[in-house]
Amino acid sequence: MRKQRVLSLVLALVMALSLSLCVSADESGDLTGAVVVIHTGDVHGSIEGYAKVAAMKSTYEAAGAYVLLLDAGGFASGSPYVRHSSGVSAVELMNAAGYVAAAVGENELSYGQEKLQALTDLSNFPLLSASVMKGEPLLPTHQIFEAPDGLKIGVFGLTAPEIAHTLSPSAGEGLTFLTGSALVRAAKNEAAALREAGCELVICLSHLGLQGDDGALSLLRQAEGIDLMIDGHAHTTLEEVKKATGGTCMVGETALTAAGSSFAEVGVAVYMDGEIVARSLPLDTIAVSDEAVAAKAAAITDEVDRWLGETIDSAPARLVGGAEARRGETNLGDLVCDAMLVWTEEFGGEVIGEMVDAALLSGGVLRDSIAAGEVCYADIAAALTPGETLCTIRVTGAALMEALESMTAAAPKESSSFPQTARMDFALNMLEPFESAGYYPNTEQLKPAAIHRVTVTAVGYKEFDPEAIYTVAINSSLRPAAFAPFERSRINLGEPLEDVLAICGIGALDPGSYAESAGRMKLVGYQDVTSDKWYASAVNYVSTTGLMQGSAGLFRPGEAMNRAMLVTVLYRMAGSPAVEGTSPFTDVPAGKWYTDAVLWASKNGIVQGQTADTFAPNASITRQQLATFLYRYAQAKPVQSNLSAFTDAGQVSAYAADPLAWAVENGFVGGTTPTTLAPRDTASRAMVAAVLMRYQQGQAE
Repeated sequence: MRKQRVLSLVLALVMALSLSLCVSADESGDLTGAVVVIHTGDVHGSIEGYAKVAAMKSTYEAAGAYVLLLDAGGFASGSPYVRHSSGVSAVELMNAAGYVAAAVGENELSYGQEKLQALTDLSNFPLLSASVMKGEPLLPTHQIFEAPDGLKIGVFGLTAPEIAHTLSPSAGEGLTFLTGSALVRAAKNEAAALREAGCELVICLSHLGLQGDDGALSLLRQAEGIDLMIDGHAHTTLEEVKKATGGTCMVGETALTAAGSSFAEVGVAVYMDGEIVARSLPLDTIAVSDEAVAAKAAAITDEVDRWLGETIDSAPARLVGGAEARRGETNLGDLVCDAMLVWTEEFGGEVIGEMVDAALLSGGVLRDSIAAGEVCYADIAAALTPGETLCTIRVTGAALMEALESMTAAAPKESSSFPQTARMDFALNMLEPFESAGYYPNTEQLKPAAIHRVTVTAVGYKEFDPEAIYTVAINSSLRPAAFAPFERSRINLGEPLEDVLAICGIGALDPGSYAESAGRMKLVGYQDVTSDKWYASAVNYVSTTGLMQGSAGLFRPGEAMNRAMLVTVLYRMAGSPAVEGTSPFTDVPAGKWYTDAVLWASKNGIVQGQTADTFAPNASITRQQLATFLYRYAQAKPVQSNLSAFTDAGQVSAYAADPLAWAVENGFVGGTTPTTLAPRDTASRAMVAAVLMRYQQGQAE
């Protein structure tokens, strides 16, 4: 009964924390004997949360609980508020908040081993990992705590082995990361050693991520002796843990929990008499806050904000990010890719040992635009996704082209994977359907069955060769499945993209070059025509043959075709021959874009005008007029068939009877239903494109 009462009191206190500024033991009951584990992970510089977890810790302690404040790694980098000090400000705040242990992840290792040692020396709590080796473990593997009643609690850390491929060469020099059976064995050994030391409660701070061969779920199915695993690295939430464990948050005998990222939530796990209850609390619902820690965070914020606000550059025009960078080339994409190349060649050449051929950036990294005029570091930081660093990878041309086909699978719809490039010339035909072979294994990336939409013509100033090996500068989160066989060649240069842009950006390059996008990729297609539409192939045909074009990235397939447009298209089909004379129509003045076309059509008997002296260039074309114009253009002869199969044949005007019968007989025009022709309905641009394609393809047969 006492166990259930204490657990109920602790959970009530979780709720009370979100409703009041202070909860005392007298108000909430005596929690003596309870162990409360408050945990965070993947904080990534969201420093405003530390004051609240500090207050939570004090509140539980005031109620009599023994409290451990733990972190699953990912605290030393991310936002400029911790990155500006190479993680020092994060450690100072964690010291002030009362953390007692933390796992080590990529953020902590990314500054290099010397700075990691400096963080270790500064921290009042151990940085733990039993799986990062330099001959022997690089860091302490575990820490033992003892509650006032003598209960011993052991905490050990694990680090994701995949981090080995994301660290810069200098940061990862001499390090190995345990993986597979070695990682499982390390976890077993740590748990056994802590049990042997008398620990009743064994906690693993897992910076592994939930899924994958070396993920938390896989490890717990093989390693016994762990009572509670707190997972980080993949930004997993407690709700996601529940889904992955059938709602139990248990894997075998181990309770599994997580706390998301960036202080979106704070985890609370309660241990009493061998039972563990895990909960999470959204940070924005926690009303308590430690004033001293809050003041320290505010001072750090103020200092960094002053630095962020200093003008460092000037933009010649709006540098476009956001949605536009996820569906097409933008000037900001051009600029960042160029900066990636400049930085790599000027500062990273010795590391990678070769020239870089091209740059490839996922458009989703460009999360916002930068306004024209003065640019400060804060503008750059706001425009780019935090945590992205500069990498290089060596891949074959074939893999590069496959990656581009996959990355553009959704185009012209928005996709965070849409590529921005430098020193790479390629075309994308968005009107060709993406031919899918399903998903690459263990990814959400579509695998192309064939390369239909993408054509690469040049990489690195040379003609493209699918057999060649290219060194490509990329952003750290860009991991096309087509590159998987080449991942071991990835080198993380460790430089944040915002620093790359600040150092090698607008001012260091030619500002005038970025007033608009450079046209590095040739896009065939339109944002309003997806390959699954019935008219996509027709729009592709008229676009590639030059018969019809859209504007501002739109084809406007549903828009009515007017008489001037149709006559101009027929004129193009005829080869735009020279014409002489003046238009017989008063509403077709000289010098208009359609003047020569109307004069040509009039002279050749294709159009006769709506009246003796008016053409009505802006009037919409009807379906029967479309057939008539095309019939006259083709100089066709009447056919034997008629339109009697259509119930609305009586609506066909006399002048259009033979043309419509001819168009239907040859399959150029179809009914709107099996029994209706709708001759007087407006002809849309999509319909005209389809009719023209059918006609020209029929002529070629």
